[in-house]
Amino acid sequence: MKKIYSILLSAAFVASSSIASAQQLPNVGFESWKDACGSTEAFGTGGLTSSKTGEMRKRPGVEPTDWNGSSINQKVIMQKQETLIFDETTEKVSGSHSVKMQNKFVGVGSIGSVAPGFITLATPWVYAISTIEECDGGAYGGVAFTAKPDAITGKYKRTDTTGENSHIIVYLWNGTFTSNVGSKSAPSQSRTNVDRAIWGTETSTGDGKLVAKCDYTFTTTDGAWKEITVPIEYVAGAGAPTMMNAVISGGDYWTRANMLDGTTLYADDVKFLYYSRLKDIKVGGVSVAGFNSDTYNYSMSGTTLPAESDIEVSHMGVGASHTIAIDKVNATVTITVTNAGNDVDNVASHTYVLQYEKNANVVKKEYPGYLNVSSDMLGGQLIKDQANTITIIENGDGTCTFILPDFRLDAESESMGDITVENVTMTTGADGVTTYKGSVTDMSLAGDLLANVELNGTITAAGVVDMVIDVVWTNSGMGDIPILCTFTSFTSGVENIIAAPQGEVEYYNLQGVKVANPENGVFIRVQGGKATKVVK
Repeated sequence: MKKIYSILLSAAFVASSSIASAQQLPNVGFESWKDACGSTEAFGTGGLTSSKTGEMRKRPGVEPTDWNGSSINQKVIMQKQETLIFDETTEKVSGSHSVKMQNKFVGVGSIGSVAPGFITLATPWVYAISTIEECDGGAYGGVAFTAKPDAITGKYKRTDTTGENSHIIVYLWNGTFTSNVGSKSAPSQSRTNVDRAIWGTETSTGDGKLVAKCDYTFTTTDGAWKEITVPIEYVAGAGAPTMMNAVISGGDYWTRANMLDGTTLYADDVKFLYYSRLKDIKVGGVSVAGFNSDTYNYSMSGTTLPAESDIEVSHMGVGASHTIAIDKVNATVTITVTNAGNDVDNVASHTYVLQYEKNANVVKKEYPGYLNVSSDMLGGQLIKDQANTITIIENGDGTCTFILPDFRLDAESESMGDITVENVTMTTGADGVTTYKGSVTDMSLAGDLLANVELNGTITAAGVVDMVIDVVWTNSGMGDIPILCTFTSFTSGVENIIAAPQGEVEYYNLQGVKVANPENGVFIRVQGGKATKVVK
């Protein structure tokens, strides 16, 4: 049975840790450069031109590591090479490099056309013949990508006055799009995941779905570096992405007839953003007064704290998540928002605090003691006499919150989180003994585990604790699994008396009350998750 327990627990932690990790554009600051470029697939019509069926041609010049450029190595009447991508070390924002993309006329004499300067994560292709109207080009493919960025940001500079559009393009998709490339009027070569097919401007077949996209255009930056942030828009119901491509183009990427000789764009510090801020916080259906995404602390009126179910938040980030912590003692509601990658301020988490007026009747008490955990279905005794400290937060109205922190199923396993039972009833008898009774249904532990919890116990006037916490794991896949937890105070015996060791420790008297400077008696020393009795 112990083996079954281990398998179930391992599966639970795998499930709870399956959070999307951050994925970023490669070579963000363009600091790294290839000494030799990659290849572009070139098409033509035979004879002195490139192969109609396509051939990979190595591009001239250099280009940023992990990116592909559009520099030309083509054959129309004669071989022609032209560098359109440059490693710029003078015009830059940070570091030592930026990338320069420049449109250039490519041809022989007056026969030719303007070629676009752009970089991409996909494979560039070009169709070039002497009939300029039939020339075309673009990119197909991309890189594996499963995260959901919210925007692309970067620094850009235009130094020309042509008035041509520059483009910042991102698209994410899943599945496969199949369409043709080649001559503008009659493309005949089948390729997968061509940019225009994914965008839906070209007929395609296959099971591909566009998940998200952005295409921002601008004609000038007034000759200065300008930061541009472009939101990425997601398609409802398209599912999660599996592939991504980005294009930074100096010229009009989609329409070759609009390209002008000399259009020049510099780019630096291009990266994805993952927003971990909120659009709004509502309490009881009403937005927090004066809410701003970049303001993190709010003063709230009244001493009554809302329940977690009364709090509604709206994320800025499509892949963001949040947790809510309600602290009755300090009268705060803390909302922590996280995402897979960094936000505009280079951090991946932001915390919002709603500060209510403190209630003097709310009292927090801590009781150190021994925790025992057992389950017949999971192998018997799982934890024996483990030092722990429970917390009782008295609400001042005959109820309390019970917290057993850092719950584990054995001494070696990872924490499954806290067992927290709200609205526990407290009934004090004539003998000073307080009886506690409460329950919670479908408590989340270790992320995806669900449990029903029933609490029954007593605390004497002297602070002696005796608690029974019945936990029933309800979604194990093997039926309900009962787990019995008991918690008792340090109250009797003087076994394991030792001299106090050096170093920082915590001391409690035998009634469970924390003592700052223990002397002249027997005390409980708690350190490193272990408890022993000592004589002072």
